[in-house]
Amino acid sequence: MRVVVTGASGFIGKALVTELLRRGHEVTGLARGPVPYAADGLRWVQGDVVTGAGLSPAMAGAGAVAHLVGIIRERRGASFQAVHVDGTRNVLGAATASGVRRLVHMSALGAGPSASRYLSSKGEAEELVRA
Repeated sequence: MRVVVTGASGFIGKALVTELLRRGHEVTGLARGPVPYAADGLRWVQGDVVTGAGLSPAMAGAGAVAHLVGIIRERRGASFQAVHVDGTRNVLGAATASGVRRLVHMSALGAGPSASRYLSSKGEAEELVRA
């Protein structure tokens, strides 16, 4: 099966890509910039979950998506709302439009209504996935 991994260059993403490849899957990683690393069976598509750029080409022909993108700290152009909520909304939209039927979304312990913008944004993203 072809699996798209958002956040494929992160700590968990690299481990997941390695395991998917070991099990014989074709993997497409989404990268905002230059190719982060190479592996047999891994293809990179340049894109950004926040803007939605590159998501449609990445999803074409995929059977599953592992959505791992997340941030711990907000920075210029990367707010919790933009990355966790809007990014998840864009991934879901592209996956649905491409006919992808399987999705794994990595969230966080304690996600939901909270004074923490991090946890509340993760909870909002979970609600989008549930819907």
